Amino acid sequence: MPRIVSTSVRQILESRFSEEVNLIFLTITHSSIAPIYVVSDTKDYIYGGNHFIGFPFDFKMLQDDDSPPRAQISIQNVDQAIGEAIRDLKNAARLKAELLHSSQFDLTADPRTPIGTPVSIPLGNHLYVTNVQGDIATISGDLTGPDYGQTAWPGQRATEELLPGCFL
Repeated sequence: MPRIVSTSVRQILESRFSEEVNLIFLTITHSSIAPIYVVSDTKDYIYGGNHFIGFPFDFKMLQDDDSPPRAQISIQNVDQAIGEAIRDLKNAARLKAELLHSSQFDLTADPRTPIGTPVSIPLGNHLYVTNVQGDIATISGDLTGPDYGQTAWPGQRATEELLPGCFL
């Protein structure tokens, strides 16, 4: 099912030359680490009350088709701690990705702060970082969404252990 994007936003995104710079804000969460906030710029930003660290990365967008959501992310392995932290996780980290425009921020401030209330385009709210691979130069991973086609419905089954009175 395609996303609904306004005509003006599509024109900005699809134009060859624009004064707008598209910024991708990522929030990475996991129960065993503190939340990580990064933005695809070299400057830091304040957004949603959080300090996003400017950190260039490669983010391949999600596709709008009938398959489960899938994308890829690749970051520079500038610090061994990044790879070690990701490798030590027992289960997948969650990722939220949003697209914002640079015109919604005061570009003279350090860190850059919002002008008014920024409007974001969600790129993925419930993604999981899986298949993490790394080498000396980069760390990359797949971003996948929950596959509801593989989820049992209803969430609980009538089993003898759960409902012993039904199995006399």
